[in-house]
Amino acid sequence: MIADLADEISALPLQPYTQLVLQAELVHTVLKYAPLYYVQREPVALAHFRCRVDQKDRIPNLYEKVFQKILPGLLQTKSLHDPMISLEGADYSHFKRFKYEPGTAPTYLEETYGLDIGTSGENSVNVGRMIHDDFSYVDQTSTLLREWHWPWG
Repeated sequence: MIADLADEISALPLQPYTQLVLQAELVHTVLKYAPLYYVQREPVALAHFRCRVDQKDRIPNLYEKVFQKILPGLLQTKSLHDPMISLEGADYSHFKRFKYEPGTAPTYLEETYGLDIGTSGENSVNVGRMIHDDFSYVDQTSTLLREWHWPWG
């Protein structure tokens, strides 16, 4: 699967590849800072993530397929060195469903790479679940601007 994904990324022309890198960086930045904003103003907003991305065509193209596949892994990797900012003592109870239950967090990062990521579940966030919670490509021309919420609805 990794080799297939690598081939798909290699097949992207320069412009969509650049878009992939920059869009992943944008999503990381939003996921790093936005929860801090919402937990202080509207904690219930952390219960649901809605991600809408402008589609290129009626049928998902190669870029769209690759972006959706690789985004969770890219974000997880980035978060190891540049984690989401949180506020101690704030009400993150609505965000609970995006955290791994104790004992269910993946252990391969610790076992294979020796990275201590807190696999107890207390601070381990399921980035894939956040991204795929409500992810879809939409036609910008037929979607009202008020329907665009990214990543919170």
